[in-house]
Amino acid sequence: MSWLRLCFALLCLGALPLPAADAPKVESRQCALRFAWWNFPRQVPELALQMGRDRIPVSPNPMSLSNAIAYKGDVNAVLLKKVTTGETEKDGKPKFAWVPYATIAIGPTDTDLGVLLIPNEADDSCITRTFDFGLEAFPYGTLKLVNFSRARIACSLDGAVFMTEPGQTGQCPKKFEERTTASIAVAALEADGQQRVLYSTKVILNKTFRTLFFIVEKSGAEDERYQSQCILDVNPYPNGVPPPPVAPAGNGRTPAKASK
Repeated sequence: MSWLRLCFALLCLGALPLPAADAPKVESRQCALRFAWWNFPRQVPELALQMGRDRIPVSPNPMSLSNAIAYKGDVNAVLLKKVTTGETEKDGKPKFAWVPYATIAIGPTDTDLGVLLIPNEADDSCITRTFDFGLEAFPYGTLKLVNFSRARIACSLDGAVFMTEPGQTGQCPKKFEERTTASIAVAALEADGQQRVLYSTKVILNKTFRTLFFIVEKSGAEDERYQSQCILDVNPYPNGVPPPPVAPAGNGRTPAKASK
């Protein structure tokens, strides 16, 4: 009898459903994203950043970073482009759709990224290049070189020399607190040992702005192989504190809230 009871208990246990396995957690990121074109494409598309079910409009300018967008979502942020579908609405107007245009990979430690959009006119696509724009890594009064080429880049600024490897960023060891007119020279050190001077001029540096210097390598004529661009980011609070709030219009009194 006890044997039958044991069999019955085992059958009941076998019939019980096993607890469902925990669903894998979807990794997400939170990061400020700022966009800029390297140069405008022939046809400037209407862009938006996908964030959940929402689309956040993005209207970048050439070599001028946009205001930060507080992104929260997948580890690969998707920039969308508005296109016509070839179909028409009932009123005869063309139908539009949003399609992926570029992907921005966001690392686990990224908090503030600059995103450079480099248009590819051959197939109407876009290449993205990202760089750390956070103040901790890139304070005002400094110069950072972002190397998107395949060559090592040497930079001499006010007597300080630093190297930047392919695909990496380098930063001048000097921080300029006072207004300084400095000589800068940038050269590509190619694999065959050749040194190609890319840039040589005077620049003004001080603690009220920071300078981003970009090197991009493109296919084409040899004398146009390396292209350089620069972004200046001015400190909106040069004294270290935000400006006082603007006084309200009229008699300066804050309007009273209506009672319910």
